[in-house]
Formats: sequence, C-alpha cells, structure tokens
Amino acid sequence: MNTEFDAKKHEQIDLLSAQINLFDDLQTNPLFSSKDFPALALEELYKKSKTLLKKVKKDEFEVAVIGLEKAGKSTFANALVENNLLPSATERCTFTTTCLMSSTDGKDSAEICFYSEEEFNQNFRTMLSEVNYPLEPELTYKNLELAVFDAHIENLKVQNPDLFDYKTYIIADIRDILSTKEDLEQLLTGNIITFDEDKISDIAFKHYITGKNGNVSKPRSVKYINIFSSKLKEMKNIVMYDVPGFDSPTELHKKQTKERLENADVIILITNVATNPSLQGTTLDILIEGKDKDGIPLKDKLFIFGNQLDRVNHIEELTKNRDTLEKDVEKHQLAIKERVFVGSAHKHLRDRDMITGGHSNIPLENSGIDSLREALFHYYETDRFNILEKNIKQNLEAFKKELNYILSFNYRISTDKESALDDIKDLTKDELENRFVARLNKFRDEESTKEKSGVDNHENEDIQKLKALFSQDELFQKIRVTEDDVTNENSRSKRAKSITSDGTITSAHLNIRSEKQIALLNSFNHIFKDFINTKFDTVRNNIINEIVQGVLDLERINHRFSSQIRKEVEIFVDKVLEKDAYNSDKLDYVFVRFSRNLFDVILYPIGDDNRLEKVENAAKDFLILDTYYASQKGCDDFTLINLLLTQGQEGESLFRRLIKMAKDEYEPFSVKAVDTVIDFAAKKVEKAKGLFSNVNLFNRNKENEEQNVNHSQDQMVDALASFFKQTHRWQILTKDVKKLIPYIPKSKTPNEIAEEINKDIDIIRDIMENSVVYAMGLDIILLSKFQRQIQLLLDSHAYEYNSLHYNDFRQFIRNVVNIIKQEEIQNIDRVVEENQQKLEMIEKIKAYLG
Repeated sequence: MNTEFDAKKHEQIDLLSAQINLFDDLQTNPLFSSKDFPALALEELYKKSKTLLKKVKKDEFEVAVIGLEKAGKSTFANALVENNLLPSATERCTFTTTCLMSSTDGKDSAEICFYSEEEFNQNFRTMLSEVNYPLEPELTYKNLELAVFDAHIENLKVQNPDLFDYKTYIIADIRDILSTKEDLEQLLTGNIITFDEDKISDIAFKHYITGKNGNVSKPRSVKYINIFSSKLKEMKNIVMYDVPGFDSPTELHKKQTKERLENADVIILITNVATNPSLQGTTLDILIEGKDKDGIPLKDKLFIFGNQLDRVNHIEELTKNRDTLEKDVEKHQLAIKERVFVGSAHKHLRDRDMITGGHSNIPLENSGIDSLREALFHYYETDRFNILEKNIKQNLEAFKKELNYILSFNYRISTDKESALDDIKDLTKDELENRFVARLNKFRDEESTKEKSGVDNHENEDIQKLKALFSQDELFQKIRVTEDDVTNENSRSKRAKSITSDGTITSAHLNIRSEKQIALLNSFNHIFKDFINTKFDTVRNNIINEIVQGVLDLERINHRFSSQIRKEVEIFVDKVLEKDAYNSDKLDYVFVRFSRNLFDVILYPIGDDNRLEKVENAAKDFLILDTYYASQKGCDDFTLINLLLTQGQEGESLFRRLIKMAKDEYEPFSVKAVDTVIDFAAKKVEKAKGLFSNVNLFNRNKENEEQNVNHSQDQMVDALASFFKQTHRWQILTKDVKKLIPYIPKSKTPNEIAEEINKDIDIIRDIMENSVVYAMGLDIILLSKFQRQIQLLLDSHAYEYNSLHYNDFRQFIRNVVNIIKQEEIQNIDRVVEENQQKLEMIEKIKAYLG
C-alpha cells in the first residue's frame, strides 16, 4: 500500500468535500437567490468538484483512444483490454463514442442508448443551420424531402461556394439521414437495449457500431454504447472511450470527440507507423493547440502508439519509421520520449488466440501493448494524480474567487421589520431607475442608428411602407373614369345649362375632374393618416414594451405582474408625453405642403392656361418634387413638370419640343441663335458659362451646320435643363412653355376626356409614390419625434431636467415597487427571517475562506 499516495488522496477528498458541502448549504440559502449572485458560475464549479471527487474516490481512470486514418484504433483498444469486443474491420467507421469498462459481475455485456426523436431533430436542425437552410418551426428530418434539400444545396453551391466547400461532410450527413429516414424512425426511441455475453459477439451487435452494407442508420441513431468487459480485472478502474476522431464525416461526433478529450485523464493517439509514420492532419492540430476545461494542454496527458509496425515491407523500415515518428513527436513537442510506443495490436491479439487470420510482414519481438500498459499504470499513480491535483487546485481557486466576489457586495441585510422594509423599497427604487435610464438610452441609440442607416441609404423602412400603400391599385379603381361617366355628366350639364355642345363638354370635363380630384386627394390623405396613426401606435407600444421588459428583467420578477406593470407604464408614458403625443393631424402640414398643389393642377385639362398657372404659382415646390422624381425614376430633369403640363404626349420631353420650336423660329437654326441663348444665360447667372462650357455645340463651319445641330441636340437639352434647374429662372421656362399650349391637343369626346383624366390619376399616383413620399422627409421627422419623446421620458427622472413630470416619475416608481415587491412587503416577517439566514451564510463563507 502506497501510504504517501493514500494521504494525498484523502487530502484532496477532504478539500473537495468541504467545497461541495458549502455549496450544498449555499444553494438552499436565500442568499443564493440574491441579485447578481454568481449562481451559474458556482454551479459549474460544483459539478466539476463532484466529478473530480468521484475520480479521486473511485480511482476512476478515463482513457480516450483516438486514431489517425486507418491506424487500427479499435484493434488497439481490444488489445489493451485483451477482449475482442470492438469491431475492427478495415471498412469500419466509428460513428459514436464507445465506452469500455470493467464489468461488476465478471461477465461480458453491453448497453446501447438511442437518441429520442426530439434529441435527434435538435441535432439535425443544428446541422441544417450550418448550411444556411431556413428553419421552419415544424421542420424535422421526417418532413424534409431530399429533393428539396438538394435544390437548396445547388443554390448554395452558386450563392456561397466557400460555405459549400467547407460544409461537405455535413451536407453528406444530411443527405444520408434523409435517404434512410424510414430506418431511423424505427430506431429513435430514446430506449436502452442490452446484450448479454452470448450476444455481444454477434454481428447484429456490431452493426450498431459499424452499420450494415453501407447503411449507417443504426450507428447514427445511437447516443452512446457502453461495453462491460470481464477481462479488465487488472485495470478495473479504467474507463476507455473509443472516440470517432476529427476525420469523422459526422460533425456531431467531432464535437463529442472534443468534449471527451477535454475530460479524459489520458489520451492515446494511434498512428499507422507502417505506411504513414509522419504526424499530420486535423487531429494533430487539435492535440497541439487544444486545452482541457482547466486550461491544461491536451498534449500534457498524451501517449502515442505507432501501430501496425509489423506491416512494413523491409526490416530496415522498422527502425526508420520508428525514428520518423519519434522525430515528429519531438518536433511538435507532443510528448516525452517515454510516452511514445510502437508495435502491433493485431499481433498482440493473434498471439493470445483472440483473433485468427492476418499476418506480419516482419516478425516483431513484442507487440508493444504490454509496455504501453505498464506506462499507463505508472502514469495513473504519478502524473495522472498530479494533473488531478492541479485540476482540483484550479477548481478550488475559482470557487474561492466567486466567494470573495459575493462578500464584496455591500449587502443591506436588516434584521428588524422597519429597516428591512425600507431596504426592500430603496434598493428596488434605485435599481428600477437605473434600468429605466439604461434601457431607454440603449433603445434610443439602437433605433436611431437603424433609422439613420435607412436615411443614408434611401431605404428607410417607413418610406418604403408608405410607398407600397400608395401603389395599391385596388384603392384607386373606383376613382377611375369611364366613357359613360363623361356622357352622363354631359347630359346632366345640358339639362342644367342651355349652352353650346362644346361648352357643355367642357363643363362636364371640369365637373368630373373636380369630383375625382377630391376623391383622389381624400384617398391619399386617408392612407397617409392611417399610416401615421399606425406608426405612432407602434412607437408608443415599443416604448412601453421596453420599459415593461426592463422592469420584468429585474430580479426574476414573476410575469404574472406584467399586466399590472404595463398599466402603470402606460399611465406614466401617456402623462409625460401628453403635450407631445403622436397625432396624424400634427403632420397634416407635411402632406399638404407637397401634395395640395399637385392635386390642384389636375383640376384643369391639359393645354388649359389655368393648369399652367397652377404650376407657375408653385414653381419652387414642383422643382423640389422634380428632383426626387428624376432621382427615383432615373429620368431627365423636368420629366415630372413635363408630365403635369403635357402628360408626356407622344413620348416627347418638354424641352425637346422647345428645341424644335426654337429651331422652327430661327430657321435655319444658326450659330447666332445658339450664341444668343448662351449669352443671355451668362448675363443672368455667371455659373451658366460653366454649364455650357462642356457642351461641344457646333463646329463653326456653316457647311456642317445642320449636321452639327442634330448631333448636339441631346447636349443642348441637358445644358438647358441644368441651367433652368440651377438658376431657378422659372420665367424662362414658362415663357417658352406658353408657346407649346396651342400645340397640345384638347380632349373633346367622352372617350378622350375619360382617358385624359385617368392618365392624370396615374400620373398623380406615380408622383406621390416616387416623389412626394421622399420630399415629405418623413424619415427625419419621425426619427426626431421619437428621439424627443425618449428624451422627455429620460428627463422626467431628474428634477433639474423636467420638474413638471419629476413627481410623475417618482409616483410611477413607487407604484411599480409596490407591485413587484408586494409579496415581500406583505410577508416582512419571512424576509427578516431570510435575512438572518443570509447573515449566517456570509459568516460560513468567511470561515471557509479563513
């Protein structure tokens, strides 16, 4: 008996037991539920302490066996425990972690635990998310069709080829699952089945590890496999895990492997020293860089076994390959030389008649298995315990750190009723106020950032919603005019007035326009008001929700109070914002500012002097609207004005027609005429010189005059448009526009009138959707309004900022405290008792820390 070892062992047991006992007391003490108490951190340390205590008490020794490709990992595991229980065929793929441990009844047996459908679906959905597959709430492996998934992958291959290449294994996994879903459905029961010693050697058992004829639904459905061996008497404390490895095609198993390596006392890496003595691959990278959960490098607990040494082709390769492996281990600083072994697991089993068949190319003196086993025993009693001690020490230090953190709080723990009641209210008030300010500030900043981003990118969500509402056809169908509408109105006009036929048609035309203008204006105004009111309600609710959630997040408050809290928040918010409340009427001016003149224009037919006068009188507004329209539609400047004055007839812009008129007036269109235009512009605005300087108007050669006119017409139009736009010399435009009026055809028949009015309706809708919604600047207005309201609420908590509503805020806080703390207030005797228990627990912690 190793007295020194036993003494160390009992010392560690005492340390862990004291830690666990203190935690047991803590988690039943009211202090454990206190605000900011590090319960989760302590629970993690507690779980680890119990695991460590179990290892120390039972001398449990976890060994994780991991292999590089085709290294004979399962054969090695069989050889180490001297029992041929794990399948070791060359085609085998380890699909899940298999655990070997000593049996308690001296017999071989095994148990297989299957995933439940819920567990499997959770893993399956995680796999789908890895390849960006949209996760519908009800989506499972059973209702996803392979063809649908394949279509998604084909799209992924085009849209995100890097992700497609990186997730090849997962894609193959998912496809295999969907191809075998009927088999899986029969297996995913969550049950545990057992195999006794008569059946554990059957091929049926091994199919749960290897699969059958390429169908791996059985191993894929297995959560874990435990094999109990009767041959582990000398190693009864060993628990060996045969893990899939990082070259496994299954992502879930890679995660299992990582966790198992972190938890193991020792890791044995199996390599194929015969054909691939060099160390390489993902597994090597993990072992070099990886650490366990205590920060201890994985390579500190690593052993290496170069397997299949007897498969080399020549005797000289024995030494050469062993040297190559040892040099690679030294280069990567993976392990000390005493932990590197070479040999043949197959030879070890064959020498003991545990398997038949197979051969050695080169005879070996020994298999190397016994030497490794002896080294493991030595490690178990020395280095392994040192690492265990190190883990315990780190765990205890972390535990004490959390305890000191607990003591650092300036707890207000009163043991008389009056003081305890004051503590409850004062502490809650302070916390509520802090959360109120922090939550609203964060909400304002997040929303402002999002809204400003929309403004900068011209993709503001509110503008896009309003634009969509303005574009709904069904809302405007009833406003449209038919030929019968004009005919009927004409008949009424004849009965009302005894005037000429032409006069009657004109009267009918104006009457219908007036009626439709009112209907159209009312429809847009109604949409605008509904949109603003909905927006205002949403903002108000969002503000209220933020404050309510901030209260509910405080100290695990029971959500049964949420309706009472919400009512108090609504009263407070509405009171503070009463004078600044959202109301669509307050934004009517925005709608009227940029739409009233637009609707007034269509009171008159095209070609009517009154229509031009309406445009002239609101020139500034129409220029602004034109700017937005040209930007959104990607068209020429003044297209909007052209539409209003001429409906864009014959697909010809207003200014192209002006050019033609100028050409007719100055026949031939001479250089002198162009010079006159440029000189006139330059006299009015000096900048006009710059506008025209880039226009190569004419080659001053009269023989090419007509040709140059045609070539430069587009540039002339652009230059004129820019000139009019930048100088705002509206009179220049309207002077020449008036010359167009006589040439604009007038609608006379009922059908022509109906078509003209309907076209005006379409034009107004187009302008509202592509110009007015942007010109109103709603994005800026709504953002400013939101920020102002948040600031009013924030200011109410400080008298110097908002003395008017400071008392409202104080009352709001008092009301909320009385709601969320009503149980403690009503049961103050119990609170005092719990406070006494907290004080006693604090003294226990101090005593433990010494």
